[in-house]
Amino acid sequence: MPVLHQAQALDSLLPSALSRWLVLDRLPDTLKRLYDLEEMPVYVPLYARTRFAGSLAQSPLLVSVSDPLAPLWQAFVEGYGETPLRGVIVTSHAPQAEVVAHLRARLEIRFYGQRKGLLRFYDPWIAAHLFSSAAASRHWLGPLERVVWHGGTFEQRAEAGSQWYAFAAAEPDAPAPSLAMLPDDKPLALAPEQEAAMERYAMRWPLWRQQVERHGLDENVQAHAQRFVSACREAERLALPPSQWADYLAWRFAAPDAVWPEGILDMPVASRLAHLQWQAELAQTSAATQEANGTRHSTDALAKNEDDEVLALLAGTHARERG
Repeated sequence: MPVLHQAQALDSLLPSALSRWLVLDRLPDTLKRLYDLEEMPVYVPLYARTRFAGSLAQSPLLVSVSDPLAPLWQAFVEGYGETPLRGVIVTSHAPQAEVVAHLRARLEIRFYGQRKGLLRFYDPWIAAHLFSSAAASRHWLGPLERVVWHGGTFEQRAEAGSQWYAFAAAEPDAPAPSLAMLPDDKPLALAPEQEAAMERYAMRWPLWRQQVERHGLDENVQAHAQRFVSACREAERLALPPSQWADYLAWRFAAPDAVWPEGILDMPVASRLAHLQWQAELAQTSAATQEANGTRHSTDALAKNEDDEVLALLAGTHARERG
């Protein structure tokens, strides 16, 4: 059974004796960046020679990185596998042709029974949710010794911050499962735990992006991940339907210190968010009223002081005239 390792330093997760490749997402600037760093980069489009060859311009790339001191490798590591070199690392004793064949076989997966879809396993966020599951089998690795990425799931980032992770064979020298071991050449199926992990990611990712845009959250700042995960867990505890999560997170981020009113969990689920929003509006109205009253009192006091000064001036003038 594969194991999951984590570390702040990448070197501790990479055996030096194994060949290394980058599997890069095909972003608009990826090829340009490759050629900026390497005069003749060696890469293979994974969609080539598959039924996805018609979308070759969007194909992920398997890039050979034999020299750990090369500018390409250094740029990937220093950029933590993010744009424009967004991707993961794979290592293996096997020749490149075998690695390519295996990765092409993993481009398509089955889920919810017999449904099929493309799997962007080379996206670090997806790799984190896919391979952090205890249900991830040795079939995912095949001839690979490990898959390495930076970041983690939302929960991992909240608990330990962004780190390097490696999904690795427990026994590196054990024979790799053959592609032929899958019945009828069917794509590998997600385990129920992996389906659940991907569902959670698909639901939370757009919510995270909203908070990034509204509040400037940074995926590599642990405190930001903690705020987000805490708000999501609150939404779960309130049993809010997915359609209300965005509004709940908006409420929580606007009022980070707000406390739930007593008895809210005894209310009907359909009324809970509306009650919190009503409470927030009531608090805003009360604060605005207090501010207005404070402004009026300050104005009245100022006017009284001015009147007193005028009276004192008149009294002094009148006394002088009588003298």
